Amino acid sequence: MSSKDNPGLQCSVFANKSVNLVTCASNSGKTRLVTDILLNREAFFEAGSGKQIVYINCNVQNNQTRFENPFLDVEDDLPPLAVYNLLEIDDVNRIVEGNEIVILDDVVFLNDIILYFITYAANHLNVVVFVITQSCLSNKLFELIY
Repeated sequence: MSSKDNPGLQCSVFANKSVNLVTCASNSGKTRLVTDILLNREAFFEAGSGKQIVYINCNVQNNQTRFENPFLDVEDDLPPLAVYNLLEIDDVNRIVEGNEIVILDDVVFLNDIILYFITYAANHLNVVVFVITQSCLSNKLFELIY
């Protein structure tokens, strides 16, 4: 049920200013889950959220800048989409202005750019952040949740 169906409903599953952790084994459908959530965003997000989707591929092993856009088959059904590789980002202020949905996909380590989205952008720019990772307990990503 969305707030359109029930005007008294004042909550959402993924609230503005939230950081949402999606973690599971490799090739288990984590990014597909987030894609399905985005395709049904009216049921999951507050009104006004997601004027743009910012997808950042954070898997920078071997300094590769090429990766596959996971939204190619559904891009027409989404709000405007900006796709980046973590290695391409030199100024985070040009990426988000506010009210975006940011997807940090395949996070394997923390750096200043990732921390910016998790700490500053989520809280001060009204951004919803999804952190997608295989595991956050066996490495430095554990810092995110303790």
